Amino acid sequence: MLGTDIETPGSEAMEALLAGNRIDLEQRCAIGAYLATMQQRVPQSRRKSREQIPNLVRGWMQERRKEIAELAATEEIDPARVAEVLAAMRRVEEEAVTRQTGPIEAFVRDPRPFPLVTHAITCMWWRIFATNGPQFFVTTDNPLVDANGFGNTDSEFFFPLSPRRLLHGSWLMTGRQIPICRISQAGVRYINRVLILSATTAVYANMKCPWMTKFANITSHTPHVPYIELQPNLR
Repeated sequence: MLGTDIETPGSEAMEALLAGNRIDLEQRCAIGAYLATMQQRVPQSRRKSREQIPNLVRGWMQERRKEIAELAATEEIDPARVAEVLAAMRRVEEEAVTRQTGPIEAFVRDPRPFPLVTHAITCMWWRIFATNGPQFFVTTDNPLVDANGFGNTDSEFFFPLSPRRLLHGSWLMTGRQIPICRISQAGVRYINRVLILSATTAVYANMKCPWMTKFANITSHTPHVPYIELQPNLR
């Protein structure tokens, strides 16, 4: 499913975009679905999901306990039965929070994106940042970087298409036209820092960048400094 429904049409549409062709709505939707799926599959997304699960489970259980208490106050329900149900819920809650097995782990590993995320990415205003060097865009094992989510007025995302082209999305404007904007070297360095900060274990570049290695070592938020791999044949 992912290969035929998401990866193939999405990558073909991005190739067209990278070649400078004008894409239609169907291709735009294909790219939106591709990016949303990619974000769902990367290590950082799964880590965030696992970190959020305890609060989500506890919040949901608290709502259910409140409903049970309200029901018990208005209906003739055996208090022993209510206590039994609440005790069972506490066991389930503890199991879900501490072990995250079964359906919860399946949810974390599910590569399908949330429809609202796909819709938001697709509907944002897109533009392509372009550079001719001497510094180029890098990419990482978490290539789609979002700032403030996707649905807020100040949300934006960065996604490297190649060392010379990067797709940027925001709500600054509306419209389906995708302008190509030249970006300064200072802008390239800023975006590369944002991309490196999102990396879990690997950064990929098409040329040696001494500053990049130093920056990755200083700012790494993971137990292991992101590995920098050179790919000189990248376009």
